[in-house]
Amino acid sequence: ANCLTPEVARRITEVRLDAVTVVRLEELREKANEGTISPLEQTEYEEFVEAYDLLVLLKNKAQRVLQRGTHG
Repeated sequence: ANCLTPEVARRITEVRLDAVTVVRLEELREKANEGTISPLEQTEYEEFVEAYDLLVLLKNKAQRVLQRGTHG
């Protein structure tokens, strides 16, 4: 977080999944919940989840950088 400038932090907080990715993620989530997901799809789904978790962590760090800038 120390290497994030306010501008970079702001841009990170604005990152959103594109519509195609959201649709695919929902398809995989439904298949996983129904128990109809293939092994290849399961791997794809797990990779999506890991990437999403990383994005959430980055966004949280970026938000803290921005809050420090306004309160520090």
